[in-house]
Amino acid sequence: MPRKKSNKPLAYAWVAYMMTHQPEEMARVRKYGTPSETLIKLSEQPVGMTLTDGRFKLVTFPLSLNKAAGQKLLFEAVKNIHQYLRTIPVQAHAMLEQIKVEVTHRRKDTLSNIHMVAEAVLHRCATEFKHEVLFAFDSLIVWVKSVYGKDLGYLTIRRCLEFLEEAGFFKVREWGVRGNRSKCTKIEIRTSHRKYILTYTSKVDDWLMGTDHAMFAVYARENTTRLDVLEQRIHHFADEMALQVESRHAEGYRLFPVTDDTLTETSVTEEDGVWTDEYIDRLLGGLVPALQENVSYCGEGIGGFEGSSSFGQSKRRRGSQQRSSSAV
Repeated sequence: MPRKKSNKPLAYAWVAYMMTHQPEEMARVRKYGTPSETLIKLSEQPVGMTLTDGRFKLVTFPLSLNKAAGQKLLFEAVKNIHQYLRTIPVQAHAMLEQIKVEVTHRRKDTLSNIHMVAEAVLHRCATEFKHEVLFAFDSLIVWVKSVYGKDLGYLTIRRCLEFLEEAGFFKVREWGVRGNRSKCTKIEIRTSHRKYILTYTSKVDDWLMGTDHAMFAVYARENTTRLDVLEQRIHHFADEMALQVESRHAEGYRLFPVTDDTLTETSVTEEDGVWTDEYIDRLLGGLVPALQENVSYCGEGIGGFEGSSSFGQSKRRRGSQQRSSSAV
């Protein structure tokens, strides 16, 4: 693909894409002013990106990075974009103040809900230095609860976002689906195109640091959700393996039980040197300890999985206890 014209908008779009996908290379350009051999090769290959109007386009850097003109344009774009991204907290705080002044409603409780939802979205944008964030309704509820101690409903949050979108402050690029993490609510803030000066005032600092505990609660909730999804996938995979005809556990056996399963006593059998007398206590589920109510950490189970030396002793001990109780 010939690259002879100095197209600045295309160069800025390519650099913004690479800042997300190749942050180490962009940091190297910002530090040394010259691209690496890896980045030069990447600039020669077209990358696909979705533009703001929704169109999909293949983009390459407009000039060759082997030449001085291309390296100069690259360094200028990287420096300006990095400087602009550092002003996002100032932009978010300015928009919050603007919303509190311009957005009105006849009901005070509704107006308060709108301001809280707007502050939650803007605080996340400022914390993550992004104009577009993924923010599930459950995470919004956690943020508002942590800061203001108020529980908002799903319908209330949706109406607040729609109200802010109609006012021209937000753009909901994709509505999320409850229980489906692959389709989370994608929100973009529409800041003005005026040039922001990088000055961190005490108001911005106090706002960011005063509500940082809410973002910690949001991240904890989202991390738990990711672990929950991982655990469900593990059990789903185990169930699929158990249903195979050639599987050792095809006749009703499941090596890894689902969440609502309980340990059950079965007859002691040995196949190929492997004991299969009871369910293995969350062998793969131990990878996600934060979600297991009965399992604290990996390797620490409900009844524990004992070693081969003590396994038979504990089994005989339980058998003798059962015989004694039945005799009584």
